[in-house]
Amino acid sequence: MDKLEMTTEQQLAFDGFIDVMVQIYKMTSDKIDYSKLEKDKDKQKNGNGAEDKAEA
Repeated sequence: MDKLEMTTEQQLAFDGFIDVMVQIYKMTSDKIDYSKLEKDKDKQKNGNGAEDKAEA
């Protein structure tokens, strides 16, 4: 596979972009509630979620 050729300026800009994306991920990844995402998936599979509303 051929390596993508970049100028020094392009490589520095890309590295900076990656650093910013990693920082954003680190700040937000611990705030993601994966259990809520799984519940939402289950609601979509089972219909409109009327069962959950009846339980509440």
